Amino acid sequence: MISFGAKYLFPATVQKVAYKDAKITPAKVSFVELDPMNEKDLEAVYNVSLSWEAPDLYPEMIHSYMSYCASEYNEDEGKNTKFYALTSQKKNLEAPEPDDILALAQVNTANGVEIEYIQAKPESPMDSFFKKYKFSRVGTGMLDSLKKVFKGEQIFLYSNPRARGFYKKNGFKEYPLQDKFVYDA
Repeated sequence: MISFGAKYLFPATVQKVAYKDAKITPAKVSFVELDPMNEKDLEAVYNVSLSWEAPDLYPEMIHSYMSYCASEYNEDEGKNTKFYALTSQKKNLEAPEPDDILALAQVNTANGVEIEYIQAKPESPMDSFFKKYKFSRVGTGMLDSLKKVFKGEQIFLYSNPRARGFYKKNGFKEYPLQDKFVYDA
């Protein structure tokens, strides 16, 4: 069991899909801010980076930059880079399991708001053997939460080609630069 002291910000909504009958119901999860100076937050993201078999290395990159902020921490890095997670745990946030973390994001605010990395937990074929349900719309839940945190501000991101449609469905528009998207609040 790992623990971390993530700062609870507010509830977020995703969907819970039952494996048995594909029934979809809304599910409340927690949107939290991670602190790179908190050893337990670092450990939680490290364990996620080891356990998620994501096609992209975003969890590893988020952990790496959190570690950098912790070791070379200075006012600008701490002020301008924020780390967020969606977790299915609603209480006792000081002791979640890595499986409870559903998504991670790294946001830089030095020159506006830019989502540097965002990753929802990839589905595992073994999930249906261990759980009666799966979560869906996790990426949308993370984006909706970030839109709420940065309400009234433009949010920029660079998209890999596989995610372009996802960002368009979530209100982002293509920017003149290739693969750059903007969300106008």
